[in-house]
Amino acid sequence: MFKNGLFFISIGSMLFIYSANAQSGEYHWVNLITSVILMAIGGIMASIGHKRNKKDKEAQDGNH
Repeated sequence: MFKNGLFFISIGSMLFIYSANAQSGEYHWVNLITSVILMAIGGIMASIGHKRNKKDKEAQDGNH
């Protein structure tokens, strides 16, 4: 889940970069909003995955 979250963050970041038009100075708002949503979902997924990995690692250390 952690790696999937990082994937969504990277896709959202790339979409964010390409949402602006440098020549006209305008933004493509659909791409911008979609990129922010993808980065937020990716951040939540990465956070949950990190907590789950940490809890699993502590459980394994306690069993040995």
